[in-house]
Amino acid sequence: MSHPRWEIIDNLVARLKAADTAAGQQVLTDPAAMLRLMDEDLPAILVRPDSEEPDELVETGQPRRYWRSLVLVVEAAAMPTHDKALDLLIRELDLAIEQVVQADESQGGLALETILAQTKFAFEAEGGTPVGVVSQSYLVRYQF
Repeated sequence: MSHPRWEIIDNLVARLKAADTAAGQQVLTDPAAMLRLMDEDLPAILVRPDSEEPDELVETGQPRRYWRSLVLVVEAAAMPTHDKALDLLIRELDLAIEQVVQADESQGGLALETILAQTKFAFEAEGGTPVGVVSQSYLVRYQF
C-alpha cells in the first residue's frame, strides 16, 4: 500500500498523460529527471509535493487519523517550436493543467477537495534559448 499523498500524485500524473496535453507522456514526478531533460524533450510537466501539514484530528486512538493539507505543485516547462511561440505553449499548458486538475477535485476519490492556490510564470533565455515555466500550486485536503 502506498501513502495517499503518492496515490494522489500518481492519479494526477495518469490523468495528465491521458489528457494528451502539449507535454504528451512527458509527465514526471522526479525533479532530478526534469532537470536532465534535453531541449527536444520539452514541453514536460512535473508533479511534486511541496509541503504538507496536519489539519484537524478526525479520530483518536491508534493510529490517529487527521485531515491533511498537501501543497501540490504542477510545473510545466516549454520552449518555442518551429510552429508555436513560447507564450502560446505556456498558455496552452497552463489551461490544460488547470482543466485536468479541476475536472476531478477529489483526485479519483482520494481527496476531499483540491483548490488552486497560486499560479506563477517565469521566462528566461539563458544561453540564448528561451524557456518558459508555468507553476500551479494546489491545496489538496485528504485524510490519513
